[in-house]
Amino acid sequence: MSVHRSDLARAVRSVPKMASDLTTLEKVRVIVKECQANRIGGVYVDMFTAQIIVQIHDALNEANQAKFASLPMRKMAFVALKLANQHGKFV
Repeated sequence: MSVHRSDLARAVRSVPKMASDLTTLEKVRVIVKECQANRIGGVYVDMFTAQIIVQIHDALNEANQAKFASLPMRKMAFVALKLANQHGKFV
């Protein structure tokens, strides 16, 4: 089975947009709750990445949760995946 790039791009564009009044972390939690990948801040976030972000955020203390939640989406995903790989608990 071969998937053409144009088919994939069409599928990504057809994903409904989320409400803009939600914070980045709330949008990530919506992705986990609905089991549906979506775009956040121009970044396509899949279920796996969203679950890792939520797990890492919940494991942090309050001060670090605030810092983590204030990161842009691309940086938040990078930090979460790096921490998950580093500890080997999530990945």
